[in-house]
Amino acid sequence: MSPYVPIYDEIVFHPNLLLYQKYGFSETFVLNITKQAPDPLYQMVHSFFSPLTHAQFPAMRYVNLGLFGAALVLLYLIAQHSFQLQDAFVNTLSLITVPLVWTIGGIALTEAPAMFFCLLFLLGYFYVPNVNRPVLKWTIAVGCGLCLALAILGRTQFLMIFACLGLFTLLNFRTHFWLNSAILLIAFAGFFPVFWIWKGLLPPALHYKGGFKLSGFNFYFGFLALAYSGLVFFILEPTWFYFKRNHLKFYTALLAVCLIINLQ
Repeated sequence: MSPYVPIYDEIVFHPNLLLYQKYGFSETFVLNITKQAPDPLYQMVHSFFSPLTHAQFPAMRYVNLGLFGAALVLLYLIAQHSFQLQDAFVNTLSLITVPLVWTIGGIALTEAPAMFFCLLFLLGYFYVPNVNRPVLKWTIAVGCGLCLALAILGRTQFLMIFACLGLFTLLNFRTHFWLNSAILLIAFAGFFPVFWIWKGLLPPALHYKGGFKLSGFNFYFGFLALAYSGLVFFILEPTWFYFKRNHLKFYTALLAVCLIINLQ
């Protein structure tokens, strides 16, 4: 509830919200996004709720906190109904044991809209094979495509889900090929025009111009992402990191290579 001024990520996201309210979801807005992570979804969501929040703090945080809570509910539904996971409620709540989530759940919250739409996509995608009515099945598929597109516009990292779904469709083309293809096509039509205008995955003002990179990818940021992911999974499922003694030499060599690369 405090302070009543933007802090952390909000400092760079809020001015772009005012830009969105002036120009709407237009080429002018997309090209003039500055400083923030590539997340026009944040502006779209908060502009929708602005009649209630007046685009002011701390009211805007309540919207994000609600979206984060809704994301936990969606995660529980996926675990309970799609995977029949035992103790789904407890496993869902275990997410709040990750320190990186505390910022998302209480301060910056810029990731919350993207997380919500990503989980909404997953819930629909896991549910649609159980639907027998064609009209309802294709309606859910369209919704899945739109949710995936919004998630990608919220956080470009969710492009990995798009790529995985494409690979899954090719490897299992006999199973729901047309349904998966429709989801991919709708999602592509939703996010690609923005990347086309940007001429990349970032707004022009944020194009990366230095450092160790290949084809526009910054390897340093990639290592950081893998490190964060490793920390999160170590907290949530430490048994994944059980090392077999007969593989000790391999782990030691891998660690040495990674340390050398990071020192570079």
